[in-house]
Amino acid sequence: MFERDLTELTPDVGAAIGTMYGAATDWTIKYWIRELGREPTDEELDPFTRALWGHGRKVTGGDYLMAQTTLQAFTRRVAEAMTDFDLWLSPTLGTLPPELGTMTSTEDEPWRGNEVAADLVAFPLVTANVTGNPAMSVPLSWTATGLPVGSHFMARFGREDVLFRLASELERARPWADRWPALPA
Repeated sequence: MFERDLTELTPDVGAAIGTMYGAATDWTIKYWIRELGREPTDEELDPFTRALWGHGRKVTGGDYLMAQTTLQAFTRRVAEAMTDFDLWLSPTLGTLPPELGTMTSTEDEPWRGNEVAADLVAFPLVTANVTGNPAMSVPLSWTATGLPVGSHFMARFGREDVLFRLASELERARPWADRWPALPA
């Protein structure tokens, strides 16, 4: 077993992810405007989506392609780093989930949910989403109140088989299918 930080995930990569999310939001909303033949109403878009759409409308074609170039280089660096490992183990989330409503964006704070999520989202999870590496989150621990705590495993590109075998072994060793957290009142 080796320990290693994910040094490939730089601020430039984070900015590229933000550019791509903004552009994707712009595309998604424009697609539905075309399909529905109308603009969304204020009630149909929450403050965060409106803010992300505003960000996405400012993304130029050059910005989009530079972000894509940055993420492709990141993917290659992660692939190189993964040659030394069969699996990358990390927490599923960076912190325990916040209470309901904590991430709710408001008109005054449209980026609030995104700011809370910055501490919550574990970077290896983002890495699997960006690179296309197969990954899984498995509830291997629980808080005192029964909330599942996930362990995130990422395999080399194309090695889903490693994850399926590991998931089978982990479920036999620590079954979780019948465990449910208590619902909040």
